[in-house]
Amino acid sequence: MPTRTMNRRGRPPSLTVAARRTSKLQKDLKGVLSDLEDLEHRLLRLESLLTASRKAARERSRQTGRSRNSIRGRGPNVRDVAFQLLSRRRKPLGIQEISEHVLKVKKGNPGDNFAQNLGAALSRDPRFQRVGRGLYTVKRR
Repeated sequence: MPTRTMNRRGRPPSLTVAARRTSKLQKDLKGVLSDLEDLEHRLLRLESLLTASRKAARERSRQTGRSRNSIRGRGPNVRDVAFQLLSRRRKPLGIQEISEHVLKVKKGNPGDNFAQNLGAALSRDPRFQRVGRGLYTVKRR
């Protein structure tokens, strides 16, 4: 059962007072609705700006090749650099030597365990042959 508001004498408010309160509530409701409409408009604008920003970032990353401080995405990949090195040397090289050369060529910041990760990549690549522990050469065809 809804509770009824009472005036200071404990009686229900008169129709005039109730009408005044109703009109004030309607006015407040219109203000809230207009604020809500304004917020929805701003949200739509922000969403369109966010979409445009993401699209521009994707385009920039396509043009520049990922990020600036990483060895990923600039020029040939690390396996290709290692293949060129081993093809020129024509003898097995240790993974440390290969990784140092790759880092010099790529001019980037290596991640943790770069040499181990490079060794794992070379062992999966069919162009390379593991001839000993940590030693790789190119496969002869």
